[in-house]
Parts: sequence; structure tokens; C-alpha cells
Amino acid sequence: MKKGSSHKKAQKAQATFLTLFVLFVLFCGYLIAHDPEDLRFLPKLDRFALAEAYRRGGAVERDNLEAEMLPIPGASEDAVQLGKDLDGDGDPDEIHFRLEVIEVQEEVYPGEFVNFWVFAPLGSGTSSPARLPSPTLRVEEGDHVEITLYNTHYLPHTIHLHGTSQPNNMDGVPHMTQDEVPPGKSFTYRFVAGQPGTFW
Repeated sequence: MKKGSSHKKAQKAQATFLTLFVLFVLFCGYLIAHDPEDLRFLPKLDRFALAEAYRRGGAVERDNLEAEMLPIPGASEDAVQLGKDLDGDGDPDEIHFRLEVIEVQEEVYPGEFVNFWVFAPLGSGTSSPARLPSPTLRVEEGDHVEITLYNTHYLPHTIHLHGTSQPNNMDGVPHMTQDEVPPGKSFTYRFVAGQPGTFW
């Protein structure tokens, strides 16, 4: 009996040693894979705190959102038209964006310039409201959205939106769900903003 129990104790000791050794190797691998200076900045992982921080946003997110809310120099006063508050929450639920296609040239690295087509708020005629990247169009789920594309460019264009789902005939995929908007013409996309997400 003693021989069997000592054998079990030896097996248990070996299993414990093996487990501790594997944990030690994993920990050493973690330390080797990370610069020790970087380990000081690892956040304490609390799922609730992370979710709340994401929901509220940090200072950078709030500053970026405030910057997006500023008027864009050169944009027409009616480039964004806010309508009625349909659900009584204090903000407009009917939103009409008026955009045009503008070609801009940007220096992507020293001495290398590239032409970009951007969707910009309809201009006032005195200066170009174009910027790269184009402004973000922010709406809430349930908002009644209209986006009028004025094709002021010399090529045909459509707008294909990401981040929300909309009816197929308002999806802006050229030659599939919509004819392209020819130069000098316009098209208005109309939809109720659906659930936000990564819609491609």
C-alpha cells in the first residue's frame, strides 16, 4: 500500500512541477515578447471599466467629435439641414446632407502629390469646403436621413455608405443597385438609419 501511495504522490508532485514549469515558461515568454518599459503601461483589465470607457469615450474622442461639429469653412449654410424632432428626445430626427464631389490634391509624402475625390459639404461658391478625409456624417438609429449628391465633378459618381444598413436601391453600388449620377446631375438617397455596425 505504501508503495502505491508514494507512487501517486510522486506523480502528483511531477504534475505540479510540470504545471508550474509551463506557467513559468509562458510568463518568461510574455516578458521576452514585450519591452519591459511597455509593461508599465498595460491597463488593468476590468471588462466593465473598459466598456464604460469605450461608451463614454476619452478626451481624444470627445475633442475629435467637437472638432467635427464645428462649421466647415467654405460650406454652404444649407449643406446640413436639421428637421423635426420626431421622438421627443430633444434633437432633430430629420437630417438632410447636401454633398458635392470635389477633386483635391494632397502631398502624401515629400514631393509626391496625389489627386483624391472627396465628398464635401455643398460649397458656398466663395471657397472650397473640401478636406481630406471627408467629414463624418453622424446620425442616430431611427433618424430619417436624406443625402443629396450634387455631381459637380467631370466623372459619374455614387455614394456607398458604411456603418449603417439601408435599402438596396439606396446603397449606391454603381451598376448593381444604382445608376451612376452623371456630371451636372443630382440624386437624393433617402432612408431611415438602421442599426449601426460594420456594414460593407
